[in-house]
Amino acid sequence: MSQTARRSILALIAFMTPIALAASPALAAPTADFSMVWTQPPSRPSVGQTVNFTGAVSNWDGVEGTLPGAVTWNFGEAGGTATGLTPSYLFQSAGLKFVTMTVTNADDPAESTSVIKVLNVNAPPVAAFSWAPTTATTGQDVRFASESDDPDGSIEQYAWNFGDGVTDARRTPSHPYATPGTKTVTLTVTDAHDAKSTSSRQVVVQNPPVAGPPANKPPIANFAFGPSSPEVGQSVEFVSTAVDPEGDLRSQTWDLDGDGQFDDARGDSVVYTFAMPGAKTVRLRAEDADGGAAVRERTVTVHAAPVAPAGFLRPSPVIFLNGQILHNGARIMNLRVRAPRRALVTVKCRGRGCPVARRRKVVKGSSVRFKTFERFLRAGIRLEILVSKPNTIGDYTRYTIRAGKAPARVSRCLAPGKSSPKRCS
Repeated sequence: MSQTARRSILALIAFMTPIALAASPALAAPTADFSMVWTQPPSRPSVGQTVNFTGAVSNWDGVEGTLPGAVTWNFGEAGGTATGLTPSYLFQSAGLKFVTMTVTNADDPAESTSVIKVLNVNAPPVAAFSWAPTTATTGQDVRFASESDDPDGSIEQYAWNFGDGVTDARRTPSHPYATPGTKTVTLTVTDAHDAKSTSSRQVVVQNPPVAGPPANKPPIANFAFGPSSPEVGQSVEFVSTAVDPEGDLRSQTWDLDGDGQFDDARGDSVVYTFAMPGAKTVRLRAEDADGGAAVRERTVTVHAAPVAPAGFLRPSPVIFLNGQILHNGARIMNLRVRAPRRALVTVKCRGRGCPVARRRKVVKGSSVRFKTFERFLRAGIRLEILVSKPNTIGDYTRYTIRAGKAPARVSRCLAPGKSSPKRCS
């Protein structure tokens, strides 16, 4: 065989020999996390407040660097989505939001990693107030009443400016004006998470008319209540702003159950809990020493309690705490807890004057009642109500009895098998 033929055959054999190709290494799942930041206060982000999110993702080979994939976000409410590592979002509603960041492999969409965190969005308070009489005279006490509401908690601070250099921090202050004119009255309220709201109104003050002794004028009946949109089982405080033109108001009685009888409570400040949702009619009757009387009627719209998220007690526990507010505490008339069957309800009492330290009951029907605590409780006493069930996030509610005001309420969550409360966020 010639040299030329031999070289041709060897070249053909070399051409047909397979070449080993280096296989691309498989992409590994990344390490993903993210943080959430908002302007503080408040201590929790409020509805309509910008929350900035920052994602941290290693690349698919486990090394920090360029991300060969897509980052998507779901903020836990309708329409709440975004892309990228550093989105910002304004939540449109309050409550627990399950924020999810998902990282997807660009070469294999079936391979992804998700991180979920819970954020509790605060509903900011809404400041509002009324006063009586609507047109005041110099030297006359004008009684102001806050009608402010915090949709998911309680108002913690009240700051009044009466427009003449005088301020006050009570919920229902009285203030006389020394000079006539139009006064700009401003109320600023702050909730438990330091979110604020302000309302300003014009109050007209006139010099008193010069006249002879007037005939008896009946009282002017009016009242405020909060929260303005309560839920079933939530304590509602009613505060009378009734006044008598002659300053001789004798009695104030309440019809809280809508039966037309003013036999449910007495006094200028009472607490009541509604057991069923719907529109409720509440009436106040004010009477002066000369027999003059007036009735004020208002409608309270009571909403059904919200359904608990997955992993929480179902149905959500509802606490019925009814009583009368007194100058040195409160007289509890009813303490009942509605909770799922077989749930354990524990009521702890802390402070001087507690009838007992603790009572525990298992729910066998739909609710349990704790008559031990249905008595006078002095200001400063704390009632802690724990509702728990195995393998379920429990409910913790604390009521602090206060002098001349509705009990302060704090709500928390209980991790499964734990007795120490934590914030639900």
